Amino acid sequence: MKGSNTEGYNLLNGEGADLFGTSVALSGDGNTLAVGAPGEDSALTGVRAGIVSEATSGNGASNSGAVYVFARTGTTWLQQAYVKASNTGEGDNFGNSVALSGDGNMLAVGAPFEDGTRPASAAPRTSRPPMPARRTSTPAAAAPGRSRSM
Repeated sequence: MKGSNTEGYNLLNGEGADLFGTSVALSGDGNTLAVGAPGEDSALTGVRAGIVSEATSGNGASNSGAVYVFARTGTTWLQQAYVKASNTGEGDNFGNSVALSGDGNMLAVGAPFEDGTRPASAAPRTSRPPMPARRTSTPAAAAPGRSRSM
C-alpha cells in the first residue's frame, strides 16, 4: 500500500522521506486504515477525497505532514482521503500519530511541532469565538461517606 503522492528517501540527494507509515491506525471493524506521513511536504490544507497527485500537492511546506485514509471493500484497499492540517506549516509533522474510532468515522491526528502559525495566505481571524457560559451553581453535596471530585 502506498499513499498517492508519497516519496521514499533518495540516498543520492537526501530528498524525499515522507515517512509514510510512521503511524498507523485500523478501525475496530477493520474497514478503515489511517496512515501518517509526517515528512510529507505539500502546502495544501484540509481534506481531499480520493487520490492527490504530486503535481497537485507540490512540495511547498517541508515536513508539514499528511495522513492518508484507506477504505477496504472485500479484499481491496483504496485511498479514500488525503488529510492535511487546516493551517499547514513547515515542520509541523502532522501525522506523527493517528487514531481512529471503532467504526472508522472519526480521526485524531497528532502534529508535535505545530506552532500555531498560519501560512501567509491565510486570512486572520477577525472575531473571537464566544466563550462558554460559566457555571454559577454550587454542586450538590456528596452523600455521607462518599467523596466528591470536580
